[in-house]
Amino acid sequence: MAHMKSMRVLGALASVLIAGVGLTTTAAQATTPAPAAARKVVFHGDGVVVKIGHDPRQLNRTSPSFRTFLHQELQELWGWDDKRPECESAPQVDVREYRKRVAFLDEGVYAAPHHPECAGGGNWQFAVRRDGRWISPRALGGQDVPGCHLLRKWDIPRMTGAKECYNAKSDAVVAYR
Repeated sequence: MAHMKSMRVLGALASVLIAGVGLTTTAAQATTPAPAAARKVVFHGDGVVVKIGHDPRQLNRTSPSFRTFLHQELQELWGWDDKRPECESAPQVDVREYRKRVAFLDEGVYAAPHHPECAGGGNWQFAVRRDGRWISPRALGGQDVPGCHLLRKWDIPRMTGAKECYNAKSDAVVAYR
């Protein structure tokens, strides 16, 4: 009789343990963090086109803070059109290369379907991470080849958008090292 009682107790304990393992596994899966941002991601061709309301999975190898920065950048670009609803699809950022502290982008405001007045043009831009947040300094954007001194000053590595630079001393475009 005592043997039967201990078997029932052991059986009950086994059921609780198995149920607990199942709960732990489910809970652990539910809280598994998203994949960490890659050290370097090169988006080939014209890069990943990012617009307001884009699918964030396109950029899942970048950091959450970078994706937040892109959202803010798009909102700022849309502000150039006074945030008119018909121009919401005009702001665009093409992410060409991402690294943990610098990214190379093409950005601008381009004609929205049936609304050519939304266009404003665009330029290349380096975004940099400073003091834990992403910024896009005006000095690191333009339409001409970037200056070598500027790339060195901002510690931009050789990457997409920084393979050549303008050397003022020689008045020539040279390979950036």
